[in-house]
Amino acid sequence: MVPSKGCASKVSSDISFQGSAYNILPVLFADSVNSQNVELLFDASLVVVNHSTSTG
Repeated sequence: MVPSKGCASKVSSDISFQGSAYNILPVLFADSVNSQNVELLFDASLVVVNHSTSTG
């Protein structure tokens, strides 16, 4: 039996999370008496990039 020559691969990932939030302070300080319909607004994105290299 002849051993087979394998191919090795390496995978790495880069993860990036970017975002912004608006109206944070009114939301943090809102209570049952002073809510005035406050809401937290946010916009965010998540990007994942996979890099693979093979040798052999």
